[in-house]
Amino acid sequence: MDIKDEIEKAVAKITRDSKKVDAFRKDPVGTVKSVLGAGAAKDLIDKVVAAVKAAIGSGGIGDVAKKAAGGVGDVAKKAGDALGGLFGKKDN
Repeated sequence: MDIKDEIEKAVAKITRDSKKVDAFRKDPVGTVKSVLGAGAAKDLIDKVVAAVKAAIGSGGIGDVAKKAAGGVGDVAKKAGDALGGLFGKKDN
């Protein structure tokens, strides 16, 4: 699995669970580590923290929750799009 897939899955796991969102707001790195596992690379953790912040900031928790209910992939994609520079996004 590549890094972008791992980031998208972690963003989806955190943003679709209000308890994880609350935990993320209190301890972003700790929450991401709990989702990814203790052995996750610091670089990956930092990218997931940034992606979750982007997803949460994209319209508030209620909006993120609605999007997650409609399709977790959409939320993860929007977070990925918001952080396209981190992934070396290519223009089509």
